[in-house]
Amino acid sequence: MKIKFLVTIAAVIPLISYAVEPLTLSKALELVDSSPRNSALRSEVRSAEGRLLSASGAFMPQVNVLERYVRTDDPVGVFGGKLQQGKFTAQDMAINNLNHPNAINNWVTRAEITQPVLHSTTDLYRRGAASHQLDLVKQMSGFERESLRLDVVSLYYQAVAYREKARVLKEAIYSMKALEASYEQASAPSSANETNYIVAKSVRSDLESQLVRVETMGDNTKRCLTALLGIKDTEGVELTDSIPEAQRSFNEGPSTSDTRGDVKAAEAIYKAAISEHKSAKSTFGPNIDLFAAYNRYTGDFKSSDGSYEAGMLFSWPIFSGERFGKVKEANANRAAARDNFEAMKLKAEAEKENSAQRLNACIEQYKLNKKATDEAAKALKLARQRYMEGTLPLLDYSQTIQNWAMISLRLVDSRYSVAESDANKKFQTGDL
Repeated sequence: MKIKFLVTIAAVIPLISYAVEPLTLSKALELVDSSPRNSALRSEVRSAEGRLLSASGAFMPQVNVLERYVRTDDPVGVFGGKLQQGKFTAQDMAINNLNHPNAINNWVTRAEITQPVLHSTTDLYRRGAASHQLDLVKQMSGFERESLRLDVVSLYYQAVAYREKARVLKEAIYSMKALEASYEQASAPSSANETNYIVAKSVRSDLESQLVRVETMGDNTKRCLTALLGIKDTEGVELTDSIPEAQRSFNEGPSTSDTRGDVKAAEAIYKAAISEHKSAKSTFGPNIDLFAAYNRYTGDFKSSDGSYEAGMLFSWPIFSGERFGKVKEANANRAAARDNFEAMKLKAEAEKENSAQRLNACIEQYKLNKKATDEAAKALKLARQRYMEGTLPLLDYSQTIQNWAMISLRLVDSRYSVAESDANKKFQTGDL
């Protein structure tokens, strides 16, 4: 009874220590939103929103408070300071006091509000450029998120493909070991069969080597997937979905070439470059600002009367060699952005068409591999039967097992290619 209890505990402990969490493909795609990379993309959007808010601030009033302290014996400064403080007397009008006054302290508190009215439309175009740049970041963020989802789908199916390959290899190795055991139990093996036995063992060793490689690659792919999703415990995750069967042709996606986020981002870059060019040219125009201020004078740190100011500031830049350079640079950037936008549209259209053609080709290849695998399975079943009857040599049976394994591995590869190319086609058309 005690031994049975200990055996039960020994069987339960591994289940407690190595509990796994199932991870479906749909759940993996949901985790994309909380992944570190997607969080960084959201931060980039917030940064662009801050730049737009900053650019829009040029149209909002500006409020400043200024504290200014001066000690001076300059005749003009002393004269004006005493007037500001309301301390000017008849004695200060004496010639000697006017020409050689005693030094005074003057502390000024100034509150000022400025309202930009017209800045040669420069601020307007800059705000437009910032708005297009925000659109650019949003489009690229969406595109990167879709790219991230494509990577997740590809890595998920790739890891599952390695798992299915490992299953095929293990089944082949099991068959090879059973073949070797049947030879070892033979009463009087011939020298020819002994040679075939050695060959069969080498084949089995090769299959075991492939199994080690496949399992290692599967673990690495799974680790890449979990790292992408921000999952730290790779060993505690089990991929539960299998690669879907390739039984349907692809569905046509949108016919336009600008559905991808990077194409829309390229368009936003072009629009921003147009606004930047207009902004650079408009710096040659007039600028108008309205302002109002209130000054309070506390020369000896005691309360005194204040004064107000209100007016308009008008300026008109006439010439600046630097501005000519900025206009030329902005014009070149506009031309480059336009050409990049056109090139991006053509590239997206070509990649969309290629993805559809590749999916069709992968489906056709899968059909051929599926047919070959079915035939290989029939051949393996027949070979096993004939070997058990003694009408098929050991070497032929071992080669049949090996052929079945290689063809089955190719079928797994073709199933993965269909699933991956189908996801890529959906990515190209904005349907992923």
